[in-house]
Amino acid sequence: MMVLTWLWCQAEIERLKMELSTSKDLEKGYAEKIRAIEQEIMGLEADKQTSRNQILRLSEKKDELSKRMVDLTLIAQGTKKAVHDARVDMAAAYSKLLAGIKEKWVAKRSSPCWKVKQPRWSQT
Repeated sequence: MMVLTWLWCQAEIERLKMELSTSKDLEKGYAEKIRAIEQEIMGLEADKQTSRNQILRLSEKKDELSKRMVDLTLIAQGTKKAVHDARVDMAAAYSKLLAGIKEKWVAKRSSPCWKVKQPRWSQT
């Protein structure tokens, strides 16, 4: 009976060794999976920081472009006003020019030199 107990104990020890070996293999596998997951998390954290930096740079660029757009809008409005003012000035100058031409034409017309002689062939 002692032999049976001893054999049973030996069998139980072998079974526990195998179970321990299996547990160690599982533990090793889980440790590898945990390391892989930790590396993936670190990669995602790095991606997260990179994304934040990209968002910050893009936001700054957007603000800069918005400022440029406002500046260009102000320049365009100033240019439109300058063109309008130039057109008004040109119209006023043209009007003065026409008034001066008319005034000279009327003055010439009323002067005695302006009277046209009848052609000789029409006098007969």
